Parts: sequence; C-alpha cells; structure tokens
Amino acid sequence: MQRYNRIMEMFWLAIAVVTLVLGVYIIQKKGFSDNWLFMLFPMLASAMYAMRRFLRKKGEGGG
Repeated sequence: MQRYNRIMEMFWLAIAVVTLVLGVYIIQKKGFSDNWLFMLFPMLASAMYAMRRFLRKKGEGGG
C-alpha cells in the first residue's frame, strides 16, 4: 500500500506540473481574462498532492 500511495503522490505532482505548463502557455497565447480557469487545475492537483503526502506521512508515523 505504501508503494501505491507514493505512486499516486508522484501522479498528482506530475499532473500539477503539466497543467501549470499548459495553463501558462494558453494564457500567454489567448490572454488571462477569459482563461484564468486554467490556473485552477494546477492548484487543485497541488492540493491533492499535498493532501496525499500529508496523509501518507501521518500513516507512517512521521507526521
């Protein structure tokens, strides 16, 4: 189960990075006013990463 949790942490971190890059690219091309929602996805993915990491550390007794 620890391996699964670690894999899911890395998954959410990768999703956060990819969506951040895509969001910045789209905002550069089309402007911020109509495309600000693209910055919501990396924030949500980062929150999922942080939550999974916190819960994993807490479950291991280190947090």
